[in-house]
Amino acid sequence: MEPIRALFPDGRNRVQNRIFSHSLRSEKYIAYAIYFSERYYTPDPQVTLRPMIPLAPGLRAEQLRALAASPSPSVRAAVAGHPNTPPELLGALGYEFPAEVLGNPALSLLRLAGPGLVRGWPARTLERLTALPSAPLWLLRLGACHPVIDVQLAVSARPDLAPDVLETLAASSFWTVREAVAREATLPGPALERLSRDLDYGVRLSVAGRRDLPLELRGHLREDPHPLVRAVLLLQELER
Repeated sequence: MEPIRALFPDGRNRVQNRIFSHSLRSEKYIAYAIYFSERYYTPDPQVTLRPMIPLAPGLRAEQLRALAASPSPSVRAAVAGHPNTPPELLGALGYEFPAEVLGNPALSLLRLAGPGLVRGWPARTLERLTALPSAPLWLLRLGACHPVIDVQLAVSARPDLAPDVLETLAASSFWTVREAVAREATLPGPALERLSRDLDYGVRLSVAGRRDLPLELRGHLREDPHPLVRAVLLLQELER
């Protein structure tokens, strides 16, 4: 068989695109398209290709599930961005293709239909989604109150968090999350005051290490029961 590259030197896999544009009445079409493109298609290194394979808009859920099992990352990424992909499959693909899932045009409608949909996705998927620079505020709010610590930590590591997200993280049941948030410069005052009285000394230590600590809280932490907290304040005063 003559390589597709020789037939189409511009680097576009027209045979595969044509197959995927059909109604795909049989799974054989799916298997053939994947096999043909990966077995015989060698892209021209001088041509920039689209990162995702274009899929027909009318694909059914069972067809997309079959495509999601493809060994090709391009095919799986295309499934993650397809509007007909079932919600549970989006949750599974989101770990590998978070940007494609967040950019899926059907995600907003799916959330309206099932408000708790994204919350039920695997924690590792939510961790990847919340770490994206394009993560929307609703997702960060969801991640800040998620029961899994890794999701909360992924949110706390982001810069320029909204005040209400910081407030939620400051009330986390995980001391490591509270410790991380205590260092945030934009943490609202009431949350900072609460963390200065946190039961875990590691959280109070983070508060004491802030250069912008209000005098009132500084005076309170000078009498902290843990010596390390008091020592941090003392070192700051000696450095001035």
